[in-house]
Amino acid sequence: MKSISTVTAVALLFALAGSTTGRPAPPDLPDDRPTVVVTGASVGGLYPGASRDMPVRLRNPYPFDIRVSRLTAEVVQSSRPSCPAVPDNLVAGPHQGRLPLTVTARESRAAGSFPIRMPAAVTDECAGATFTIRITGVATKVRT
Repeated sequence: MKSISTVTAVALLFALAGSTTGRPAPPDLPDDRPTVVVTGASVGGLYPGASRDMPVRLRNPYPFDIRVSRLTAEVVQSSRPSCPAVPDNLVAGPHQGRLPLTVTARESRAAGSFPIRMPAAVTDECAGATFTIRITGVATKVRT
């Protein structure tokens, strides 16, 4: 099997708890509020059987501190139709890092990483494919 060089691209969002569950926003949060921005560094050099860490960074756009209690990652898209975004081709493992994590108002900080693994049995059709990883999380306003 050929060596596969895959890049994992990430630029994702998650919102404060309650904003996507159908519950109304708390009165101190407008409905058009910004979301917390989660970015993951691109991961290169993947090949069958390889695993790489994808570092994650959180940016808090709010004028108050937030506490992040959960982060998850899921492979959701591939640049090649012949190499679908399924666990047989690429797997995003569980969050590696300390949670809960407080992100101060209008600041950003490192938030651990996710292991990204390409299974040993991946097919040659995935050579050079780019995958997108969706990161979701739960955050709450820190009450002062």
